[in-house]
Amino acid sequence: MALRARKFLFLVIVCCAFFAGVAPCVAQDTDDPIRVVLLSPAPLDQGGFWNDYITFMDTAATSLGIELKIVGAKDRYEVVENGAHAMSGPQKPDYLVYIYQAQASLEVLAMAEKAGVKSFITNTDVFPGERHKAYFPRERFKQWIGHIFPDDKLASQHLSQKLLALAAERNMAASDGQFYMVGIGGSHDTTVSTDREEGLRIAVEENPKAVLMQYVMSNWDTVLAYEKSKLLLDRHPEAKIYWAASDDIATSIQTAMKECGVEPGKDALVGGIDWSPEGIKGVREGTMAASIGGHFMEGAWVLALIYDYHHGNDFADPDATMQSQMRLIDHANIETFLPILDRDNWGKIDFRRFTKTHNPQLKEYDFSPDAVVKEFGTQ
Repeated sequence: MALRARKFLFLVIVCCAFFAGVAPCVAQDTDDPIRVVLLSPAPLDQGGFWNDYITFMDTAATSLGIELKIVGAKDRYEVVENGAHAMSGPQKPDYLVYIYQAQASLEVLAMAEKAGVKSFITNTDVFPGERHKAYFPRERFKQWIGHIFPDDKLASQHLSQKLLALAAERNMAASDGQFYMVGIGGSHDTTVSTDREEGLRIAVEENPKAVLMQYVMSNWDTVLAYEKSKLLLDRHPEAKIYWAASDDIATSIQTAMKECGVEPGKDALVGGIDWSPEGIKGVREGTMAASIGGHFMEGAWVLALIYDYHHGNDFADPDATMQSQMRLIDHANIETFLPILDRDNWGKIDFRRFTKTHNPQLKEYDFSPDAVVKEFGTQ
């Protein structure tokens, strides 16, 4: 019996060693908090989408008792440098969170693998040209435990369809019956901008009366977006629909319109993505037709998944890759989502309710904006 017991113990040790790269941690009897580092792709004082993302994530960290450190960057190369610094020395984080950027994130994945730091990718999909090197979570890079990002293509398609529908309701077609559009995108280094562009083009192709006059890039630079908007307004006076890859870009477009004597919301429609405070203000005031978003909450959902993983409740069933949900806000439904948009309410959310660790009966995660609205309704 003793020999059989030793053989069984040996088998257990071998199996544990084999699966150590992918198995969830088991919480230890310790007061040490989970240490997480977020490699933000933007400077911490930049504002806009990433300011909301970071603030909401930090609120969730407090609720979950997670020690969160946020490091800003001016470009993808500094993100790599910040990642290297975070994973060097004795105070390595337990988990590293970052977005996927072309020509940069493969290096971060490799560094995390070597350092033995679990990593989680958020907000962006893997760049198509690098998928054959990155693969999927827990495949080539065992320390890459999870991935969550929104369906930017579908979100953009919905926004574009909404803008075209509103233009039809308001009789904004040109004399030839066509609806002329202009698009201003972000950059080429993430799938966020490329997927949103594709969603716009799909919507245009599906509508026989829609014409995309011109599509330009802004590199997410609001000043450049403003300058290009003035040129586009002069070049395409027949365009009554302006699609923007972000609310910040949409705000720049509205500024340019006003300076050119075009009244946004009346003479032309503007729509954006992100649910930024400026974008929502524009929707409420009628200068912006619609904003689609809710994905600024992703950082909080990453922490909820990490929390479960760290406590032995692996989120990877059925898949370690997930997509967050986005919702379109216009003047008709904005009141429904106002509780989420009020930062003063964020601290009232008990993020433990979204984890399986604190809700063993939870079968599927619900990280939708609707679930957060419901959370306010239960208080």
